[in-house]
Amino acid sequence: MKISLRILFQQDTIRPLLKTGEFTEEELQQVVIDLDADSSRLAVFLEATKKLSGSWFNPLMIFTERELDRAEYFQLDCRKTVAESPRDMEWNQRHVESLQRIRTVAGADIYLPHRIAVSKVSNLKPNMVGCVGQNLQEYVVHEDVGTAFAAAGFEGFSLLPVYDSKMESAHTEVRQLYSNSIMPAAELERTTPPADGGGVRQLGCLVYDDLDSKAVTDFNRTAEDWAAGNMPLWVVSARVRALFRRSKFRGWAFRPVLEKGGDMHGEYLRLWEDLFARVAINPRNFF
Repeated sequence: MKISLRILFQQDTIRPLLKTGEFTEEELQQVVIDLDADSSRLAVFLEATKKLSGSWFNPLMIFTERELDRAEYFQLDCRKTVAESPRDMEWNQRHVESLQRIRTVAGADIYLPHRIAVSKVSNLKPNMVGCVGQNLQEYVVHEDVGTAFAAAGFEGFSLLPVYDSKMESAHTEVRQLYSNSIMPAAELERTTPPADGGGVRQLGCLVYDDLDSKAVTDFNRTAEDWAAGNMPLWVVSARVRALFRRSKFRGWAFRPVLEKGGDMHGEYLRLWEDLFARVAINPRNFF
């Protein structure tokens, strides 16, 4: 388990960073730089910029295969986007605005769209899933993927029509993945700061207390909107990940969900507390 950082820095930091000899002029011209949280280069970066303009630290958690195999549940991360046309965006926005928000145990009001339009689906191959546009947290799947999910006996999902907003008819080979199974409230800690305008930001992983005692299925939606326009995220079981990988399906990455108090959670907290302490050398730095 480690944290990788994409750092957006200001112009006044370039000359001090060049003087360290650790960074080249070519890489600093990119405005952003990628560094591992445990690298010596990050230590040099933080020391050289501690009295200058603050930098934005955008984290990405990386897990070993052994660590991933230990997890029982996973957050879905999109790796394939199915673009919305302007007409699709209008259709989907009207649908979302027509929905009643669902009040969850976490005190959030979320939407669960169930009538999605995507006009161009030709790039969604038989082994693929795709996230709809940039603003929705909804997925469409090729019918072959949906058939495999059903054949595996997965629970907590259904397959709905996906519409062509131009033709106002349903596609024949693509389905919307839908779930109204809502997770219990996640644990909020330093890696889940409040978001501007409401909701919660996520820096690392979802953390839950004793999921074995909760009614969690194979496909679930989070009880928080996670700063995604009142759209919850997706959580799936290890069974879903195993089938997805075994069948060589594409379009999802799997971020482990951690159990509070578990070994992985302890290491997770240690890494983040260490990173927070080091980044705080400059009070203008932020995540």
